[in-house]
Amino acid sequence: MKRLFIILFAFSYLHITAQTQGSGTRGGGNPSGMPSDGVISGTVTERDVNIPMEFVNIVLFRSRDSSMVTGTITNETGKFVLSELPYGRYYLTANFIGYERQFIDSVFITPNRKINDLGTIKLQSATTYLEGVEVVADRDRVVYQIDKKVVNVSQDLQSAGGTAIDVLENVPSVQVDIEGNVSLRGSGNFTVLVDGRPSVIEASDLLQQIPASSIEHIEIITNPSARYDPEGTAGIINVVTKKTAERGMNGIINASVGTKNKYSGDILINYRVGKVNIFGGADLGIRRFSGKGTSVNETYFSDYTQSRISDSWNKMKRDSYGIRGGIDYMATSKATISLSGKYGYYNFGRDRNAYMQFVTLPATTGLYSNSINSSYREGKFYEINANYLQKLNDKGQKLEMMAYFSNRDTDSEDEQIEFPTDQNWENPGNPYNQIRSLETGNTYDYLIKADYTLPINDASKFEAGYQSRFYYDMEDYAYFNFDTLMQDWQEDEQYRNAFEFNRNIHSVYSIFASQWKGFGYQLGLRGEYMNREIQNALSPDVSVLNRPDFFPSVHISKEFLDKNQVMMSYSRRINRVRPHMLDPYISFWDPYNVRQGNPNLKDEYIDSYDLGYQRRFKGAYIALETYYRVTHNKLTRVSTLQDNGILLSTWDNLDKDHSLGTEVSGNVTITQWLSVFASANLFYYRLEGQAEGQQVKENSLNWSSRLTASVNLKNDYRIQFSSQYNGPSVTLQGETIGSYMASLSARKDFFNRKLSLTLAARDIFGTGKFGAITYGQDFYNKTTIKRESPIIMLNVTYRINNYRQTQRQQQESMDRNGVDEMDM
Repeated sequence: MKRLFIILFAFSYLHITAQTQGSGTRGGGNPSGMPSDGVISGTVTERDVNIPMEFVNIVLFRSRDSSMVTGTITNETGKFVLSELPYGRYYLTANFIGYERQFIDSVFITPNRKINDLGTIKLQSATTYLEGVEVVADRDRVVYQIDKKVVNVSQDLQSAGGTAIDVLENVPSVQVDIEGNVSLRGSGNFTVLVDGRPSVIEASDLLQQIPASSIEHIEIITNPSARYDPEGTAGIINVVTKKTAERGMNGIINASVGTKNKYSGDILINYRVGKVNIFGGADLGIRRFSGKGTSVNETYFSDYTQSRISDSWNKMKRDSYGIRGGIDYMATSKATISLSGKYGYYNFGRDRNAYMQFVTLPATTGLYSNSINSSYREGKFYEINANYLQKLNDKGQKLEMMAYFSNRDTDSEDEQIEFPTDQNWENPGNPYNQIRSLETGNTYDYLIKADYTLPINDASKFEAGYQSRFYYDMEDYAYFNFDTLMQDWQEDEQYRNAFEFNRNIHSVYSIFASQWKGFGYQLGLRGEYMNREIQNALSPDVSVLNRPDFFPSVHISKEFLDKNQVMMSYSRRINRVRPHMLDPYISFWDPYNVRQGNPNLKDEYIDSYDLGYQRRFKGAYIALETYYRVTHNKLTRVSTLQDNGILLSTWDNLDKDHSLGTEVSGNVTITQWLSVFASANLFYYRLEGQAEGQQVKENSLNWSSRLTASVNLKNDYRIQFSSQYNGPSVTLQGETIGSYMASLSARKDFFNRKLSLTLAARDIFGTGKFGAITYGQDFYNKTTIKRESPIIMLNVTYRINNYRQTQRQQQESMDRNGVDEMDM
């Protein structure tokens, strides 16, 4: 650990020293030798309401070569001052997330005009009036920063009454299948954060619980800087929830009802008086879904082939509720203390009724059966979070500290019974294959961290931080067979297992950000030391792993006079092995499929490269991103057929995989009433490794796309059409099939937007489906699943005292989650 701290300290010291020695004047240097006594000042306000805007990013460029000169942010009154500027001709930009960027051309500093007051610069907010047509949501749908994409989802009508999963269906770089499985640029390994914090809840369960109406925006961080945990192959999805701090009482209430028993509601209330802001909320979701599936399973023996063909009907439930609250105390104008917490419960279940036919070739008389499966997974959890923010001066120097604790208790049960039937699946006989499994779990997650920010001058800053995270997970598994003589469940002791997992990670990082000859850059290095211990009840030995790691990051950006922007980045990341993947004991999915962990698994390491280009037009933008990602020690699932005909699934490390792709997205306002957002992702995927003792090399050309068209009409009406396509891809032992889905939504606002009604229909053409093929030397499986369609939801939103999140609260939210305007 001493070596780690010494290396990071030296890294930080060298960069600060180099910047201090070469920083020159505050105006970014004066190679011409002219006097540097010019001043540019101004005030930024929000158009229409004339509210001063704090934290707006102000950047000054030389007109002759578009090189960046200096920059600053506005203060609480919206004012900014750039001083010690050499004579010359400049242009200036003013920008803040969710507002249109303003360009001020031909700003001169001369001996006769050393002080140039630009007056009031007005940034356009979310509402504009054009010839009697009210155009809503002029926010850029996607805002590109140096190390992330910020996706504004407030105008996404499709997700009304849904969850974070429904929101992600329309987010660039993200793919969601009908089962709710999420992938980021083709990879299912990524980290999910909520308001910048991790959670003990599994990512898929967590995203199913967050109401869409509680989300302010989503950050897609494909190449995170050293500030963030390096966990996750494809990066980070950070879900930022709504919170306001306007004086008095305000809030928002949502209620939804949908076809076939889908109900949800949530409420958020804020009350601010003096130096104290109190907030609280609650949410409830009761959702039922149905679907059907088909599968073909073939097993190849030396002299015959056995097939199992099944048609199944599924009923699913996703129930959850939660309460949250907290308090912010502004002790001084520079010090804020926050305490918040959340308690929640979820219960996800599935009932499956399958009709199966067994065929053996060469031909024999077929056998028929009816299999009934019932499973559920429920859990209780709570989270406590404490934050302290100390602004050390008015120039951005600050210290932030956070302590976080969360706990989760889970219970799951899976029960299956099978009956022999006739060829019409009638007249059931005595049941067989009656199995039952029970699993309980308990998880703790502690995290403490501190982050320090030091602006060196108007264009440069240094950051450093420390974090410790302590993670504990315990699982207890039991397997039962039904004794028909005793008419009771009997535990099979050979499958009994208790598993304990401890992992502690201590981290330090430093980041230096500045500009050089018109380029913005950010250099980061994160060092970690991990201690991991694994033990299960059937083995007296404790598996211990101690290991240091280093994770560098580089981000570079360049903005030109003609509104072009280029961004480049690199980061090294890690995908740590999950606890259940290391557990060597067998657990059952059903009588024909079992799973087993692999205690010899290694963590994945990822090298990720991004190159992005953005071009802004009047009323439009286009962004092009090229990326390359190589994963070492690739973790993948491997299936093998056992001698008893049961299919065993486990995990193994392959050599590596490669993803090389291009992602393009754009937003254009075609007319005063029609705007279109579109994105597409095309990438080449190659997988290398061994399966069943054979060298395997698989590759595929994959693509996905999405389109959203929004129509804004008079009298507060809005219509939105969206569609998405996820193309097929390859796996180590098979492939997945492509899927298309389209949705249509409409919204009407009342009473000056205090009340809104939204009607959303998802999968209107009934084309959404999931399909996969898996094969090996002696087996072949094909599965197709289709859910109910269309799903129609009616959502009602009421805003108390005209609730909305102002730009100042947006910035405070981003500050809490690691976003800084100097990074843009």
